[in-house]
Amino acid sequence: MRQSLARQSKPDERAANLLRIAVDDTAEDFTAQTRLLADKAFVGSDGDLVEISNPRAVNERVSIEMHRLAHYGWNSFLPLHVPERAPQIRSSTLAGQEMVYLEGMRVESTDLISSAFDYWRIYDYWRIYECGIGVSVESFRDDWRRSGAEAIPPHLTAGWILIVIHSLLAHARLVGQETPGVIQVVVRMDWRGLKGRMLAWDHFRHAAGGGGMADDRFVKTIAIEWGLLRDSYFEALRRVALPFFRLFGAAGWFDPDEWLSREAVDREFSRSRMKTIKLFEES
Repeated sequence: MRQSLARQSKPDERAANLLRIAVDDTAEDFTAQTRLLADKAFVGSDGDLVEISNPRAVNERVSIEMHRLAHYGWNSFLPLHVPERAPQIRSSTLAGQEMVYLEGMRVESTDLISSAFDYWRIYDYWRIYECGIGVSVESFRDDWRRSGAEAIPPHLTAGWILIVIHSLLAHARLVGQETPGVIQVVVRMDWRGLKGRMLAWDHFRHAAGGGGMADDRFVKTIAIEWGLLRDSYFEALRRVALPFFRLFGAAGWFDPDEWLSREAVDREFSRSRMKTIKLFEES
């Protein structure tokens, strides 16, 4: 039965096209140049998008579990409750169609968000479309520096990469549990501002040998069967994370396929010293 559903659930061209357009449309409202654009589409057995009924209520319920499993002082699709920052219902045109969505922190064309942002300011922006798409855009947290701190080479830490992917996938799993008819979740990771960056364990130790990234952008779309995301969460996380980590692979220094185990993820999560970042338990 599951194999039959998997064959039927290949996203149709309309769903895939809306996924790409939604990312580009959302990114225009975010000013930072070094950033991760991540989106997900919930797909049904007919290959079309599955509607998210009342995204505000769904996201409020999901946020409770996100605080338990994927919260690091912040998390993907975090709903703020102060009036001027609370999520708002808005609409826009995607592929010639009027789409309604729940919008997180709106960032106008100002310098509020930049590589010099204060760590506790708002530095992400998200939308959850009623049609079944969620989009999150955020700055690289590894770019944050304390005032007067010594400059260090551009990098991304393995821990932050895993935390941000976990935050996205955990939200997808929790929303999927609230959305009847989901057979597949399509995840698109669009990393921008990569040129010259190295993979690091922390701000002082590089994980992979060689120089920094040659390309400035990396995009990968991965379709995950709902059963896998629901029942074998770590394997779903591994499938999304490995393509990006492989960009940094270096013989004799760092082998992502060998390194990326559940124990490695737990170890990187523990560096945050927060009990609210953890993988889902699996039977």
